[in-house]
Amino acid sequence: MELGISPIISGGWVAQILITVGLIKVTSQKDMQEAEGQQKIFFLMFCFGEAAGAIWYGAYGQPSMMSYATIFIIMVQLMGAGIVVIMLDDLLSKGYGLGSGISLFIVANTAETLFWFAFSPVTMSSEFGVEFEGAFIALVHFLFTKDTIWLAITQAFTR
Repeated sequence: MELGISPIISGGWVAQILITVGLIKVTSQKDMQEAEGQQKIFFLMFCFGEAAGAIWYGAYGQPSMMSYATIFIIMVQLMGAGIVVIMLDDLLSKGYGLGSGISLFIVANTAETLFWFAFSPVTMSSEFGVEFEGAFIALVHFLFTKDTIWLAITQAFTR
């Protein structure tokens, strides 16, 4: 969730400005649906622009030292996270939440925390030795290293 909700805010501003100026006409329900689709395109454009800017200015290391494949993978990750935030905003705006702004921050942060603690490949030291932080990755590791399956499952999810 590196980009946060800034692509949504920026894309929303651009769409509102274009509607106010009259470049996007909204006179019927069909026009409103088209405007929402155009707004999502603005979201994606800002997502791409912010991801490219972050890579260009060295947020993930010097771009001149990275391969094209590395840059592509970082772009895909940032765009994917941006698309998830866009979908969360769409769900919240359709009435599946308590609003867009604060709820989106909460939902995005919770989704990021759940994903990280489920699939984190980072290792940490514990009283049982070095183990993975992510519960599912730790489970797979424990299934290969512990004596019984039950011990692997209980230790992976109750640490």
